[in-house]
Amino acid sequence: MKATIRLTGTGFRAALEDGRQFEREGIEDLAKDIFNAGITFNEAFCGDWRDGDDILMIGSQIALKAELRRLEKD
Repeated sequence: MKATIRLTGTGFRAALEDGRQFEREGIEDLAKDIFNAGITFNEAFCGDWRDGDDILMIGSQIALKAELRRLEKD
């Protein structure tokens, strides 16, 4: 399954392929939610410059991926 991660006015939103959505203020909290929903490091997509203004900045992308890796190892 795939999750697309975007910015919101107050934080971050993950939209999963099955229709579920998670919205959190902190990127680490969002990572925990999507991991618990079955999303792995390789299934979280943050987009690129062609996807519009709501894409994650590189620091947020790194924080998301790092937290997902940490959760997978635990």
